[in-house]
Amino acid sequence: MDQTDRGAEESLPLDAMRRIYAVCVSFEKAWQAEQGPRPRIEDFLDGATGAERGALLRWLLQVELGYRLARGDCPVPPDYEARFPGFEPLIRQEIGKRRPGARLLRFRRILLCRVTSCSASLGVAAWASSTRHGRSRPSASSP
Repeated sequence: MDQTDRGAEESLPLDAMRRIYAVCVSFEKAWQAEQGPRPRIEDFLDGATGAERGALLRWLLQVELGYRLARGDCPVPPDYEARFPGFEPLIRQEIGKRRPGARLLRFRRILLCRVTSCSASLGVAAWASSTRHGRSRPSASSP
């Protein structure tokens, strides 16, 4: 499987996308804590396999790269390639999208849109479920 293929990621079940979202929220909170060592992506990948692992790695990389760039770091592919063998194309693709001074990624907004609209039926099901529990449908502008 090509690890840079978004098609595999987009076909993940809604439960997998929710797990990815929850892990990314925890990872971002760990970055925001600024106490102790920086969080390690490896510690947040435990248990993820196959396409879900590739998707989770992509989102965790996006969060980490955003924070590293905001702090003035200059991440390069070798920083990650030895740690995540088999994902070199994904790593190069994500690092290649960024340039110094890039704004901090607001992954929640993007991932939430993907979770609720990954397909028409899943999007409607997610909306129906949220309205049954007294929540309104998330909009593109909500964090």
